[in-house]
Formats: sequence, C-alpha cells, structure tokens
Amino acid sequence: MNSLTARPSYKFCYNCKFEGEVSENACNKCGKPLHARQKIRVLGGLMLFISLILIVGMAFIIYSMDRSIMDSGKPGSTTKWTAAPEEISMMFGVLYTVLAVGISAFIAGLWHLIIGRRNLTLIGIIFSLTIGLLIISKFLPE
Repeated sequence: MNSLTARPSYKFCYNCKFEGEVSENACNKCGKPLHARQKIRVLGGLMLFISLILIVGMAFIIYSMDRSIMDSGKPGSTTKWTAAPEEISMMFGVLYTVLAVGISAFIAGLWHLIIGRRNLTLIGIIFSLTIGLLIISKFLPE
C-alpha cells in the first residue's frame, strides 16, 4: 500500500444511503460527499455541548420567570406582572418548547456520539419542534 493512499474507513452517503468501507471521499453511486463515523461523532459531541447550554439556560429562565411571577405583588417584591393568565401560559408554552428542542438535540447528539451515525427520526423531531416554536411565537401578544 502506498503511503499517500488513504486508508479505507467506514463511511456513509446521506443521499443514496450507501455505506461501506472505502477510501474515497465521494460516493461511488451518486458522487455526493461521504461522511466518516469519526466526523459524525465529533459533530455529535458539539451538538451535545450546545444543547446542554440551551437546556441549562432555558431551565434557569423558566425557574426565574416562575419565581418572578409567584412573587409578583408581594411585599418587598421588585416585580409586578400584569399579564393575563393566557399570556403567561403562552409564554411558558414557548419556553417549554425551546427546552424540548434542547432535550431533543441532546438526545440526537448523544446518538451521533455513541453510534457514529445520524438518526433522521431525531432530526425530524428537532425540526418539527423548531417549526412548532416558530408557529407558537406568531400568536404571542405584542
């Protein structure tokens, strides 16, 4: 084997679903780029890190907002909420939707990291939750 020739590794083509141990970077069937497990695992680790930041941040925001609303109007409180219960419910709905997107991304990133392959079902869930968040946010009062 020539030292300049790439060693075969297990790669995937997301376009035509080809998978196998090859040294090329392009799919033999469709010509699209192949993705190695190591690259998918690195991206999964990055997804885990970013989703953890999102989950912790949203949990903190939800907790802070809940405490602020519960303490609103009490003696010594510095906040006063005048929003209607429906508006507060909508706000928490959006916050929990973002939290759900973070949890879905965490699960997908964990899948990528452990298995070394993407899962289209989990990616679909994340995409659906994001679209749901965008739709819900359109109904927020101005």
